[in-house]
Amino acid sequence: MKVTVFLEVRGAHPNFCVITVIRHSPEKKAHLKKCSPEAPAARIQKKTPCLIKDCDLEFCHKVSLIDHLASHHQQDITIKPVVSKTFPSIKDFNQWKEKEEQDTFSYFTSRKGQASSTTKYFYCQRDGSAKLHSKRITSRCNKKGRIKVGHICIAKMTVRVESKAVHLEYYPTHSHACKREDIYHHPLPDAMSRFIDEKLAKKIPATVVYELTKDRFLPKNVPHIHDTKASILTKNSILIYKPYKRKLVHGPPEIDKLPNSDELFMFAFQTERQPDLMKRHCSKILVVDETHGTNQYKYQLLTVIVIDDDRRGWPVAHLITSKSDHHTLQYLFKALKSRIGEEVSVNCVITDDDPALINAMSLGFAVPLTHLLCKWHVIKNLKDNLRSKAPSELFEPIFSEIKVIMNAEEENMFLKLKAGFINKYSNNPAASVYMAYLKKHYWKKEKKWAMCYRNFPHAGVNTTGHIESFHSRLKRTYLKRKVNKRLDDLINILYDVEWDDHCRRIREATAGHKMEDQSGAQSRSD
Repeated sequence: MKVTVFLEVRGAHPNFCVITVIRHSPEKKAHLKKCSPEAPAARIQKKTPCLIKDCDLEFCHKVSLIDHLASHHQQDITIKPVVSKTFPSIKDFNQWKEKEEQDTFSYFTSRKGQASSTTKYFYCQRDGSAKLHSKRITSRCNKKGRIKVGHICIAKMTVRVESKAVHLEYYPTHSHACKREDIYHHPLPDAMSRFIDEKLAKKIPATVVYELTKDRFLPKNVPHIHDTKASILTKNSILIYKPYKRKLVHGPPEIDKLPNSDELFMFAFQTERQPDLMKRHCSKILVVDETHGTNQYKYQLLTVIVIDDDRRGWPVAHLITSKSDHHTLQYLFKALKSRIGEEVSVNCVITDDDPALINAMSLGFAVPLTHLLCKWHVIKNLKDNLRSKAPSELFEPIFSEIKVIMNAEEENMFLKLKAGFINKYSNNPAASVYMAYLKKHYWKKEKKWAMCYRNFPHAGVNTTGHIESFHSRLKRTYLKRKVNKRLDDLINILYDVEWDDHCRRIREATAGHKMEDQSGAQSRSD
């Protein structure tokens, strides 16, 4: 239903706005926002006040402010002349811009929404409000401090891109002091990033790369200057690093030969303590699973967990990846095998019903593996398919009998119950679809899910509950049930989790007893 809306517009004389819109429609809300009496003040263009204390003038554009300062306040501020340059390409402009930023200890960033525009505007990083616009999940920003402290900086660049040239108009005057310490807030220059990638590709240890990078790029005798990427490298923990749209930086070289490798992102790591933990406990069983919802790019997080002597699970490796097929995942396990050594054997693994995981492990470890399917996932799959492939009156009897078959403790009893179940329902037309499903997906791999075949040491683990518990703790306690926006934040959080787990093991060893149980680790084993 459409409705005519009458709105009084603020002004010298009472006027009315008459429009026809659909009641409760987005168009009505948008119009009310623009045309209601409360809105006009918000629609007035904000003006920038003069930087000189006793001057009350305001300006809509920074160029007008710069001209005003140059002509009326020469004694208070020195305005440098405008620099005009022409470059043959964007690459040449970026090189000049990077050098100018290094020389002046400044950084110019472009505003959003300019990707398709031929004219781009770059403003000083310090220009802007000091208000914290959003609450961060981690304290990373607080450790560094905010670069925007409420300054209005008049330095800017206007870049016009043409087919054969790039024209620059540069206003180099800053309205604040540019200090060496500001480098702490700047992103890595391209030259430094390329230098790090090249050294890593040559298998130079990460700690050596960090020292070489500091000597070549970072200023001398400057306190509080750190580099995020270089500091991460000092942890000497990277197994695989394949950036999006770039060549492999670290890891098995075959990754670059994968189909559509240009679109692939992979980052796998194992901290300096996790290899020893894996060596001590991987002979029992490995628990492997993936989870989603940890980052805005919808990349999967794969975690490998070992079980200690107290039946508690500890992560020993992580992989963040944009693809989860077995051709891609195999390189994580190849890297793990190379890290822990040939003398350490992995005998048994447990996963959900995704074949990509076990296929990847078989290729990566290159040894025969005993593969167990998570009991909880198997029951869930059998139940869901039973609801859709058989009538409701058969659900309870079939499902009850399947659980009895699965939990049979002796192989002879299992085979007897299985044969009786097949004879009972194979001639029932109502159950024919579900029986065909069982034959295709489960009868051929019964040794992976039937309890009677788990009569060997496997740490008493029958589900992936340990890894489900870890993923729950990560999302609930560390991510606060929010989708993380940045991959480097996710990586730092995973490092924090590993450190917390390490400290917990140290406290328990000192106290002589274990602390509280890991929440939910065994809830699916019952």
